[in-house]
Amino acid sequence: MGSAKQNFKAALWTAGLLGVVLALTQLPVFGVSKVSVTGLGEGCPVTEAEVRRAAGLPDGANIFLVNTTAARRDLLKNPYIGRARVSKKFPSEVLVDLETRRVRAYVYDSGNFIYIDGDGRVLDVKPNYTEPLPVVRGLKYSSYTKGELLNVEDSQAFNAVTVTVGLLDFHQLLSDVVYVDVSDLSDISLQTRDYDLILGDARLLSQRMQFVRPVLEKQREKQPGVRGTLDFRSSYRDEVATFRIMK
Repeated sequence: MGSAKQNFKAALWTAGLLGVVLALTQLPVFGVSKVSVTGLGEGCPVTEAEVRRAAGLPDGANIFLVNTTAARRDLLKNPYIGRARVSKKFPSEVLVDLETRRVRAYVYDSGNFIYIDGDGRVLDVKPNYTEPLPVVRGLKYSSYTKGELLNVEDSQAFNAVTVTVGLLDFHQLLSDVVYVDVSDLSDISLQTRDYDLILGDARLLSQRMQFVRPVLEKQREKQPGVRGTLDFRSSYRDEVATFRIMK
């Protein structure tokens, strides 16, 4: 008799709990009315609306039924999103904090341009580009997949690309450089709208790149409109970089 009474009480407790849970999932106050998205970096093509759709957060979804783990997993399927954190703020807000990847260069591929970030990760593939960033030459690769690093044949050339792009970004030269050529790792070169820049050995990029911007500014001021070649191979100082007029 006692056991039956205890079982009955347990059943009532369970039924009551289920009733409370069901009520909570139906109350309008717990319907998601706001999704706060932070971390969409400058130039990132991902919109807040796309974040909501990717995370499966429709208007009015009950906050108790929002699966933050699944939302994070689905967000990370977008190659432009490098990190995602999804949390709940009761009673009706979902917080999405992102760390996004930025396109830093392009690699030409049979009529298309492969958009890569500073690590060489493929973010997109399009037949054209609008943002002024360097196009990489001389990098051989076997395949590519969105969201993954470019599958290259020469890891040293790949490293030269990521180092060069990183240095150009650091020295605020990305929008000025049209091409980066890594065909010969002993003779890395760049091209701007008005100059060919010879940097030489890939191992010396860091030392030589720091002088590129001041040299360009000085040369453009000294001989505006004159196209030429700036050779940094024999110098570490901007005042002795050699200049040849383009024929």
